[in-house]
Amino acid sequence: PRPVNVVLMLGDGFGPASATLARAFVNATRLRQELHLDAWLRGTLRTGSLDSRVTDSAAGATAYSCGLRTQNNFVGVQWDGRPCA
Repeated sequence: PRPVNVVLMLGDGFGPASATLARAFVNATRLRQELHLDAWLRGTLRTGSLDSRVTDSAAGATAYSCGLRTQNNFVGVQWDGRPCA
């Protein structure tokens, strides 16, 4: 049967360093057990806003929803302030 729904989980601020720290903690306390997330992980994405290598939540959400990059602190608008719709 075809899937009825698709769940897309975006870990805001959860990057490779966070996953590495979580794995180190689990390995230190549970004797080499994988994270539950590892069974679901299908890929990663690297983002960058127009004005910084570190993307904030607003610029990241704009990239996902509008398909374009913008500046940090801008949500749903292009770099010049025009709506991206």
